[in-house]
Amino acid sequence: MKKILIVLCILLSSFSCAVQQEFIADQKILESVGNKKSSSYQLNTRIEDGHYKYYALGKYFKEIPKEITAFSEIETLQITANKELKEIPGFLNKLSTLKTLIISYNPKLTELDPNAFKIEGLRKIELSDNQINSIPPSIYSLDNLEQLKIDKNLILNLPKEIGQMKSLKVLKLSSNQIESLPDEIGNLENLEELYIDDNPISELPKSMLKLTKLRKLRMYGTEFKKFPLILTQMPSLEEIFFSADTIEIPPSIKKLKSLKKIRVFNSYVKKIPPELGELKNLEYFSFSNSDLSKVQFPSELMGLNKLISFSVKKSRLNHFPTFLSGLDSLEIISIRNNQDFTQLSEGLALCPKLRSLDLRNNNISSLPEDIGLIKELYYLNIENNRLTTLPASLQYNKANLGIMYYGNPWKWLPRELVENFETDDTRHGLPPVAEIR
Repeated sequence: MKKILIVLCILLSSFSCAVQQEFIADQKILESVGNKKSSSYQLNTRIEDGHYKYYALGKYFKEIPKEITAFSEIETLQITANKELKEIPGFLNKLSTLKTLIISYNPKLTELDPNAFKIEGLRKIELSDNQINSIPPSIYSLDNLEQLKIDKNLILNLPKEIGQMKSLKVLKLSSNQIESLPDEIGNLENLEELYIDDNPISELPKSMLKLTKLRKLRMYGTEFKKFPLILTQMPSLEEIFFSADTIEIPPSIKKLKSLKKIRVFNSYVKKIPPELGELKNLEYFSFSNSDLSKVQFPSELMGLNKLISFSVKKSRLNHFPTFLSGLDSLEIISIRNNQDFTQLSEGLALCPKLRSLDLRNNNISSLPEDIGLIKELYYLNIENNRLTTLPASLQYNKANLGIMYYGNPWKWLPRELVENFETDDTRHGLPPVAEIR
């Protein structure tokens, strides 16, 4: 019995000593920056059973203090927004319990000691918004790594060793200077999300057909000349964000039965095929900073019976896509900043779930009479158009509907709507009461 008590005393003493060492380490780390606590420290530092589990070194650090190695059970280390930090030291590999390492928003950080990443249990590494020009080779040997984010750096190429990372699920390469992807990227058998946007990439390797679990591909801001046909042979895709000089969406897109989101950026869109209407799981369809001036939306798109949101922003849309009228699942329509868009068609009252209609910054001169009959509509933005009055039918929904209406050349308003608006602001709002008919 005495032996058991002695062992327990030793264990308790060791535990107490370890906890005390971590507390002292924390004090020394803070003293090294004049006891200044960054917001990341205050928000994210987490202690459990006396041990630091989540620790943040933010804003004030010019170098990483060695005292950090005293945290014997740390799981997440965040090193962010340090304006003078230039190097990540190798001794970080002593944090053997680390699962997540976040090193981001350090504007002078250029050097990464490869030894720093030799931590077998790492699941996530984030190296975003630094000045790194290459990925440390030691990262490629991390068998358990599931997320690697190195966006917004100065990476020039992706070496073939990337294919060794069999557990990788998320690879974020956005906003670097990568010109091509290696064939070995097809070896990432568990990859689910790939971000290559804002890189001078102009084609995809055929090996990507082996990425049978890839769900999300973001590739806008690249140098593609046309829609990559290889994508239509990747049935696991659920989200595609892309741009190209000229986009003619191919009829074979109908093969992507799992597709839920299509987002087109900075592209001249030549044609949308009727076969797109066969994407029965599509929920989000949007265009931004593109050219839709020659596009006709085929009536077959009425088959998109799970579409929740349709958005066109700064894309030269010049007519209302009539396929939207009557879609049972549609909740959000956003048609903004299209100077050639002048008229909204009737029929949206047949959309039983439509709740948000954003039409700001177009050239609409009148609204259809049935707009007030959209039963679930609670947000209507018609700012900065050419409207002079509003349909009287809006009276039927005035209890629930919020209308943003500034920036129009109002002349009169039906009396049924007077109590629904402030009419004393002649600079921004509707005309004063005396001018209301």
